[in-house]
Parts: sequence; structure tokens; C-alpha cells
Amino acid sequence: MNERIRDFFLKNWSLKLTALGLSFFLWLIVRGDSGAERVITVPLHVTVPRNMEITNDRPSSVDVTVRGTFNNMWFGQNVITCNIDLQGAGEGSHPVTISTENIQMPRTTGVEVVAVRPARVTIVLERTTSKEVPVSPALGEPPAGYEIYSWSVFPRTVVITGPRTQVERVGEVKTERVPLENAREPFRTWVQLNIPDPDLHSNQPGPLEVGVDLGPRRTTHTVTQIPVVIEDETLTVTPPRISVTILAPAVLAQALKPEDFVAIVPAHAIEPSAESARIKPDVTLKESRGQLVVIKTVPDVVVRRAKPGADNRRRATAK
Repeated sequence: MNERIRDFFLKNWSLKLTALGLSFFLWLIVRGDSGAERVITVPLHVTVPRNMEITNDRPSSVDVTVRGTFNNMWFGQNVITCNIDLQGAGEGSHPVTISTENIQMPRTTGVEVVAVRPARVTIVLERTTSKEVPVSPALGEPPAGYEIYSWSVFPRTVVITGPRTQVERVGEVKTERVPLENAREPFRTWVQLNIPDPDLHSNQPGPLEVGVDLGPRRTTHTVTQIPVVIEDETLTVTPPRISVTILAPAVLAQALKPEDFVAIVPAHAIEPSAESARIKPDVTLKESRGQLVVIKTVPDVVVRRAKPGADNRRRATAK
């Protein structure tokens, strides 16, 4: 029995002595000294009015020097915080001095706050505001030989909310990118909004519907001898036919004829007291084709008011 006790203390005595010393050293660290000081990092909480937001960079934590017995502290938990109260503040820059009075900690920790760093911070507040802005899709490049004719997005507008100056700078918001590399015909898809500013948010929680009308690349073409129609029989028009320059795919343009168009001079085109006027006719297609656009009519027509009795003379001549 005595040999076992002797072996227990003497066998590997150097390792056992080292372990005992290390244990004692750790016990000193954990237990601490009532007069020792330490610097710990604690979170910084700022309370602002409900309709205000912080717009500048600020520390998210502060370094607090504390003195006392540390074995009573709950290390690893945020039992100590630094609080700044700006509930009554308005818009603008607010320099704030941080003192020990801003530090909140449980009474049972048994430690004393000695100092806080940084001693001052600046908080910039702005009023929270909202604004309705249009939405436009971020469209990719169409394939070679194709172009975008038009696009649509629904909803067309959204309401964004955030700090006043940041909201005021926004003229429109974009969607996420809509790829077109493999598109050959009109399509619809759904994408999310893309608002890069993390301080802004919208009232649109889900995706938006985007429609893209695209097709073969268009070029200009001219169609001649389009008849001009006037709605008022008491008026005459010169010349009776015009030419129209259109933007259309080549295949479509080659099949168009003058009778596919309607060139109308509205009845109210000339003032009641005027004898004549130069008017640009309204030109449309009899059958609407979204990929075709009228870009020019030549020439402008001259509208004249018929003289009294002119219709009777024309009828008599015709007989």
C-alpha cells in the first residue's frame, strides 16, 4: 500500500508538478484579482425616434475598461452593453460623449467601469421617407441580327422607403438582369428588384413580371402612293397621295402595299376661319404590327376649304 502511494507521488513527478502549476495558473486567471483591470469589447446600442434612421458609419462596439473580481462575470455573453439614447433628437449630426453612465451591466458582476473608448461618437440622423418611382428592366443584349422592339414591367412603379436624402436621389429602380442571349421571339419572365443601396427597401416583396418584345433587326423602308383620306367633304387635299418611311424587318417591309396603310386628315385640321392649312396626315396600318414603326411622312399635305357652290358645279360637270 505504501509503495502504491509512493509511486503515485514519485512516478512521473515532473509531469505531475507541471500539471499542478498550470492548473494553479489557470485558477488565478479565472478567479482574478479584485484590483485587476481588463478591457472588454461590448456592443453599442443607439435608440433613435421611430421616424428616424442612422445614415453614417459608426462603431458597433466600444472598449470598456473594468476593474473587479472577474470570476463572477458571464464571459461569452453580452451581459454588458453601451447605450445611447437619441429618442428626442431631430435630423442632423449629433456628437455624443460616452461615459461610464452609458454602460449598463448586471449589479451581480462585482466589477467597476473605469473608462470607455472611444469617448465620443457622431450619429447622423435623417427622417425616414417614402417615394413612388418607376421600374425598368435590366435587359441583356439580344442575339446577333435581333433587336428589342418594346418591353413592359408589372407593377410599373414601386414605393421605396429609407433615409430622406437617399430616397430623393432615386429616379427609378432596376430589376435583376434579364438575359436575352438565346431569345428569338417575345417572352415573359419574372425577376426580383435590384436595389443596391442596403438602406432602401420597397413595398414589392415578390418578383415582377417583365415582358420583352423582340425580333429580327429592323431597317428603314419607303412605301409610296399611299392615298390620303379627308374626313370633311367640304375640304380638299393636295397632293392626294404621300410616301411613308417605316422602320421594319426586311421580310415584313417587302410584303407591304400602299393599301395596307391609312393616311387620314382629321376634320378639325383646319380652323373654321382659315381658307387653307398645311397638315401632316395621321398614318397607321390597317392591321397593327408591333414591329413596324412609321417614322416619317412626305410631304405634308395642303388642305383647302371649298368655295360655296363648288360642290354643285362639280356635280353639274360630272353630269
